[in-house]
Amino acid sequence: MHQNGAKPGGRVVNVPKLQKLVKDQGFLIDGGYGKIKGTTFRVSNMGDETETTMNQLLAVMDESISKL
Repeated sequence: MHQNGAKPGGRVVNVPKLQKLVKDQGFLIDGGYGKIKGTTFRVSNMGDETETTMNQLLAVMDESISKL
């Protein structure tokens, strides 16, 4: 199994750093739990989310990943 579940040749993401970068822009993502904590992340759209707010989150995640 590859780190972070990455495909062979795929990119491994520093999840805690990604969480911080996303949080600094006003969004929260979950860093996993149990055995996968810190190696995966989850995005939830439960609650009062719209297509606009989800697109904003995805843009922030794109920007944040580019900084890793």
